[in-house]
Amino acid sequence: MRLPAVKNQKGFTLIEVIVYAAILAGFFVFSITFASRIIEYAGHLEKQRELGENQRFLEQKLQWVLSGIQTVAAPQEGIASSTLSVTKANFLYNPVIVTWANGAVRLSLQNGTPVALTNRFATVTSLAFDQMNLAGQHAVRVRTLLQNDVATTSIDMMVYYK
Repeated sequence: MRLPAVKNQKGFTLIEVIVYAAILAGFFVFSITFASRIIEYAGHLEKQRELGENQRFLEQKLQWVLSGIQTVAAPQEGIASSTLSVTKANFLYNPVIVTWANGAVRLSLQNGTPVALTNRFATVTSLAFDQMNLAGQHAVRVRTLLQNDVATTSIDMMVYYK
């Protein structure tokens, strides 16, 4: 017995299905790769932004500490140190102490509990305070290096005081 020939077949052949499946698979692979790169780049930008925010905040706090200095207890003149201890004029919570330990900069007032000035998104890899006398003018120089796994930035400032 012979099967009757089917006319006007509707549907796809096996080859067409395989070709369409390969095209769709390629589109999905491209889309997933592209999306993962966008997410990775966004994370990279977020880390750069966080590092910049840490730098700005630390600069503001150091400027505050260095404004209105009456005396500098540490570091001694001519010796670099990772600790700064100052007495500010007309300030009730003296001394103001800035220290560097374990990758973070900390501030304490009146020998109280130190508070971190940087967060977990930035590591301070170096911090140096120098007290100088430049032709009779007293100054404190601050140099620090902040970094995370995508960027590095630095602070180098000098503040003169009486």
